[in-house]
Amino acid sequence: MPAFRSIAHALMKPLKATLSLLLFSVGSCIIGYWPQTKWPEGRFGLPSTRSEDKSDKRSLQEFTEDNPNLEWTGCPESSDFAFETGTRVFDCEDSDPISSHSVSMHLELRLDSEKDIHLSFCSKTVTLNDKSLTGGPWPAGQYCFYQVGETCPDGFENGWILWQDERDRNRNEAKGVLPRGVYDNKTKMYFCCRTDGDPDVPVELPRGRNFAFLKYGDRCQQVEGTQVRTEYILWDNDQRDPGEQTHDGTIPRVGITRLRDVKLEFCYYTKISYCGNPGVPEHGQVEGEKYNEGSTLSFSCDEGYRLEGYDRITCLSRENWNAELPTCREIKNCEENNGGCDHQCFDLEAGRHECRCDAGYELVDSTRCQDINECENLEEDRQCEHRCVNDRGSYHCECNEGYKLNPDDRTCSDLNECELGLCQQRCDNFVGGYNCSCWDGYEVGSPTTTCIDIDECRLTPKRCQHMCDNYAGTYKCSCIENFELAEDGSTCVPIDPCNREHTGCTQFCQRIGERDYQCSCSEGYRLLDDRKTCVDINECFDGTNECDQECTNQDPGYTCSCKPGYVLDSDGKTCRDIDECDCGEASGCGGCEQLCVNTVGSYHCSCRSSYVPLRRDATVCVIPWSEKDPCMKSHCLDVKNADCIRKDINDTSCHCKKGFYPVRNESQLLECVEEHCDQDPCPPGHTCEEQPDGRICHPEDINPVSDKNQTNENDSVKNIIIITVAVVVAWFIIVTIVILIIRKRRFKKKKPRPNGYSHVSGYPPVQSLPNNLPMNRSSLLDNPIYHASSYTAREGEHEYEELDKLGHRRKKFASNSYDQGMNSVLEYNDDGEPYSYAVTPGPPPPSHILPPPVPPPVIAPEYV
Repeated sequence: MPAFRSIAHALMKPLKATLSLLLFSVGSCIIGYWPQTKWPEGRFGLPSTRSEDKSDKRSLQEFTEDNPNLEWTGCPESSDFAFETGTRVFDCEDSDPISSHSVSMHLELRLDSEKDIHLSFCSKTVTLNDKSLTGGPWPAGQYCFYQVGETCPDGFENGWILWQDERDRNRNEAKGVLPRGVYDNKTKMYFCCRTDGDPDVPVELPRGRNFAFLKYGDRCQQVEGTQVRTEYILWDNDQRDPGEQTHDGTIPRVGITRLRDVKLEFCYYTKISYCGNPGVPEHGQVEGEKYNEGSTLSFSCDEGYRLEGYDRITCLSRENWNAELPTCREIKNCEENNGGCDHQCFDLEAGRHECRCDAGYELVDSTRCQDINECENLEEDRQCEHRCVNDRGSYHCECNEGYKLNPDDRTCSDLNECELGLCQQRCDNFVGGYNCSCWDGYEVGSPTTTCIDIDECRLTPKRCQHMCDNYAGTYKCSCIENFELAEDGSTCVPIDPCNREHTGCTQFCQRIGERDYQCSCSEGYRLLDDRKTCVDINECFDGTNECDQECTNQDPGYTCSCKPGYVLDSDGKTCRDIDECDCGEASGCGGCEQLCVNTVGSYHCSCRSSYVPLRRDATVCVIPWSEKDPCMKSHCLDVKNADCIRKDINDTSCHCKKGFYPVRNESQLLECVEEHCDQDPCPPGHTCEEQPDGRICHPEDINPVSDKNQTNENDSVKNIIIITVAVVVAWFIIVTIVILIIRKRRFKKKKPRPNGYSHVSGYPPVQSLPNNLPMNRSSLLDNPIYHASSYTAREGEHEYEELDKLGHRRKKFASNSYDQGMNSVLEYNDDGEPYSYAVTPGPPPPSHILPPPVPPPVIAPEYV
C-alpha cells in the first residue's frame, strides 16, 4: 500500500502541473492584460468597493491564508504596495432617520437598522522613495479622493467636510486605518481634489479591479478602458447646531440640504475590454476615437501615398486589435507598368514621374523613345574604315571580305582564313584571300575547299599482283588463299600452313600435309568453335572448383579465398571462423574497450553494467556524468531543459526536451524555450511565431499573390485546426481524469468506517500483540487495546498533521506518547522526507479532528 501511494503521488504531480497550466491559460483569457498596475506617487485614500455578486473577490478564508499579515479588503489592484483598510460608523440622526444611498451601490457600505452608515476605506500610507516603483505623477483631470497624511500629492488642493453626527448616545466608531480626519462625536474628513484637466479626456490608471473616486464637478473623470457610473450616499445629520461651518477648501461635489444633511456623489469604475490607442500612420489619418471592444478605426493616406495593410481594424474581446497598424507608402508610378515609359522611369515627388530613353535613343513624346541613326552623322574619330551598319540604339562597323575588324571596332586588317579552318586539308593565306590544296592520295573537289580520295586500285598499270583494296588516301594489296604478300607489299608468294600469322592458332599449330593444319590448346584452356582460339576455362563459373567460400579464376586455374571473419585453412580450400575475441582478459579484444562477443564470421562490442556507449559500435564506454564523460564538458549543462546526446569520445550534441524549441546562435544551442504556440494558439486567420519571451500572432494575407502563397496559407490553416483540435482533446482528457479522481475520493469518504482504524479509512492495520506480553499495570498502559475504551481521555496527547495524500489526518508520535510500543509505518511527505505514524484501534476519532472537506479548485475571477 505505501508503494502504491508513492506511485499515485508521483503521477499526481505532472497532472497538477498540467491542470495549473490549463487554469492559468483560461484565467489569462478571462482576466485579460492590464497595461498598468502601479498607482501614481504619494499617499491617498479610496472607498472600498464591492461587486453586486461579490464574484470579483476571494473568500475571507482564502485571503487570510495567502496574506496572514493583511486585513481583508475590497481595495483596488496594486503591484507596488498594499492598501491598509479601516471602517467608520457614522451615527446619524436617530429621529426619523433618512440616511440612504443610490439604488445601485458598489461601495463597501452598510445601513444598519437605525440608519447608521458603516463605510469602509482603502488607504495608501507608505511613501516609496524610489520613483521608479510608482506609476509616476497623477494625471491632470477633475476627480477627488480622501487625504492621507498632512499633505496632498502634487497637483491637488485640499479641503474638508464636517458631519453633524447624533449628539445623544453617540455610537460613532472607528476601526483600522482611516484617512486624515477627526473621528470623535463628530466626523471631519479631509479630501484632495484635482481641478486642472478636462474630465472628458481619459486618463491612464490601474483597472485590474473596480475602484471609485469622489466626484468633482458635474461630470465624472473618464479613465482609459473603463466605464463609469455615478452613485451617492446621503448622511442624515443632527440639526441642533446650525451655526457651525459644514465645509471649507476644495472639496468633492457635495449637496447640503436646508436641514444640513450631506450628500456626496461617487464615480464607480469597472473595467471594459480596451485595446488602447494604436496610433496614426505616418502621412495618414484615422477616423474613430473609441478603443473599447467592438470599436472600429478607419485609416486613409495623404495625397501621393498608398495604404498598405487593413484600412479598418476592430478591437477584440481579448484587448488586442485584429490587425496591425497599416502604413502609408509613397506612390511609385514607375512600379506599375513602368509608368507607361518605353525605357526608363524616374519617380518624382507628390506621385509624379518622368520618362527617359536609353543611350542611342531620343524621346519623341513624354513616354515613347525612337532610335538614333548614328551612321548618318558620325564624328571623324568614330567613322568606320570600310562600312557602317546602324543598330537599334547603337551602330557597328563591318569589314570587306577577307578582312577582320580590329579591337578598336573601327579599322580593318587582313583575315587569316587558314586559322578559321576553312580548307579541308591544306591552306595557303594571302592578303585579302586564301587557297586550298590536298594531301597525297587526294585531289581538289567541289567546292575547292574540299578534297576527294583517289582510287589507286583503278589506276593503270595495276599496283597489286592479286587483289587491291582502296582506302581514303591510300590502298592495300592482298593475296588469294595459301599465298602471302612479299616484302614489296604488292607481290604474292606461297605461305606455310602453320605460320600463326595466317592460321590464326592462338597456342599450338600441327601441320597436316603441305597445306592443312590443326590448332590445339594447353592444359587449363579449351578451343573455341572457330577451332583456332584458345580461352581459359573458368572453374569458378562452371562449378568445377573445390573452394569452401570464395573462388577467384586465374589464367589458367583458380584460387580460393574466405569472407571477412574467416581464414583459409592449410588445404587452400577450406575456411574456418576467426575468433576476434580470443585474447583472454586483456582489454581491447577485437577493438572493444570492455566486452567482446564472438559470432560466426564476425563479432560485436558491448558495455558493462552502469556504462553507456560513446560510439554506435560500443567500442568505447563511459560511466554517465563521470569525469571522462564528454557530456561533462558540454555546454548542455548550462542550458535549462536540454539533454546531452553522446556521439563519440569528444563529440556531443544538445537537444531540447519535448515541449521546448531550440534557440541557436549558428551551431550552438543557447536556450530551450517553452513552446507557446502549442499551449496558446493564435485566433483563426493568424499565424503563430515563437519568440524567446512568448509568441507573436501575424494576420494572414487575404489576397495571396501566387499559388505558392495560397498553398502556404492553406497549410497554415490546416495546422491551426489540427493544433486546436489536439489542445481541446487534451484538455478534455485532463478534465475527465480530474473529475474521476475527485469522484473516487468522495466515494472513499462515503464508505462506513469500522470500529477502529483500518486500511479502508486510509490507516494501516493494527498488528496483533505477542502472546508472551507481560500484563502488569505498566504494560497495560502501553497496550493500545487497553486505551481503546478510554479514547476521550487521551485525545489531547495526540498530534495531528495536515491532510495526507489520501485526504485523511495522520497521528504523529509525541515525545511522551503511550503508543511508542507499536510498530510504526514508514511514509514519505511531499518533500520526500520519511516520517512515522501509529494508529490506535478503537472507535473513530472525535468530529473535531475528522478530515475537513477538500475545497473545490479556485479559478481567478474576471473583474468587470
